[in-house]
Amino acid sequence: MFAIVKTGGKQYRVSPGDILAVEKMEAAREGDVVELSEVLAISRADGELALGAKISAEAVVRAEVLKLFKDKKVLVFKKKRRHNYRRKVGHRQQLCLLKVKEVVVDAATVFSIPIQLLRKTTAAVVEAGKDGASEGGEAGIGIQEQVVVQSPAEDIQAAAVADKEQDEATEGTKNGN
Repeated sequence: MFAIVKTGGKQYRVSPGDILAVEKMEAAREGDVVELSEVLAISRADGELALGAKISAEAVVRAEVLKLFKDKKVLVFKKKRRHNYRRKVGHRQQLCLLKVKEVVVDAATVFSIPIQLLRKTTAAVVEAGKDGASEGGEAGIGIQEQVVVQSPAEDIQAAAVADKEQDEATEGTKNGN
């Protein structure tokens, strides 16, 4: 079982027993148990994955704070040549070392929600069977519902094509008047 949690503006894949370094949590002290409540996804051992807003409300990841420390120093050097402008600044990010204790989830409610895919439903005209008659009454024609799974990129591309066609149609009516 694993979960994907968000903390400090970053996303982490965690399982019970994992040790990870995250950005410092203000209220955390060494030895405390913290709850990471912003859970984006959960997977069971059988591979079933649950996503969505409902999971954030139903799932929590509990972790123990092992250590608070600073990361290595990162140097930032700015220079503008021929202007005698040089600035050197160092930064050490404060981190928190966590050990994941458990992933708490109400499996009955979370895993009953199906994964939502981008779906597009279309009606397609297909030929009926060998007898030439369909349930609709007309010979040789029947309606079948198809489910097409599209990636987000295909969905955006289709929307762009539709917008372009609409713009061309409105230009045609403006020029015609």
